Amino acid sequence: MPTSPYDAFAEDYNWLFSDEHLSGERFLQLYRPVLDDLPAGGEILDCACGVGTEAIALARAGYKVTASDGSEGMVARARHNVAAAGLDIPLSHCRWDELPGRFEPRFDLAFCIGNSIAHSPGREAMLASLAAMSSVLVQGGRLVVESRDWERMREERQRFEVRENAPVRDGVRGFCVYVWTIPDRWEEDHVADVLVVLERDGAVSHHSTELRFMAYPRSELLASLAISGFEAMEVSEAGRGRYFVTARKAR
Repeated sequence: MPTSPYDAFAEDYNWLFSDEHLSGERFLQLYRPVLDDLPAGGEILDCACGVGTEAIALARAGYKVTASDGSEGMVARARHNVAAAGLDIPLSHCRWDELPGRFEPRFDLAFCIGNSIAHSPGREAMLASLAAMSSVLVQGGRLVVESRDWERMREERQRFEVRENAPVRDGVRGFCVYVWTIPDRWEEDHVADVLVVLERDGAVSHHSTELRFMAYPRSELLASLAISGFEAMEVSEAGRGRYFVTARKAR
């Protein structure tokens, strides 16, 4: 999971999302069926926590959550956000391949959302990452993996993805645009130049960050989960051109 782009991107990351998204309410609503099936006192790992938005929402809702991310910059920002929320959430700078050495197999549920698994640097790396996530789950524990619908993106060859929200926060208005480069071949990097535009007191600034993704058909993600020791996989639509898979660690 590459860290450097997101280390630099951490300060701007919230501009990708609406205020509703940052509240965590949509996340809790979308994953309510999974959360409702959690055993009493069950532990949750958010292993692609970004700036901590979902971990904070889980903690506020009363769940016992631990969070990690492969980007040091994202974890630093998450620590800031957790402290600002007045919460105590264990946070670790930890790549997926480091999970087995960091945590015992104690979690009942793990989240890997935000299309994060697409930052695996190859298919073998994705298999290793999913196996590492499995290793920290209890027997029968579940993993939720969210992904872009890459088949749809490749079919539509979308060039510009404009986030419709332009929120004002602390006197600054911001919005962002994804400029996509979709290659002809699945195995080549799918690249997004993410342009963030900020306006304060009439002065406008902008900068961009290049993000690279490994694209894969939905069937390949399901096959990779099965190879990595998961079963009982259920696919659900997440909206906004995304879906998520809920899978259970084989007993």
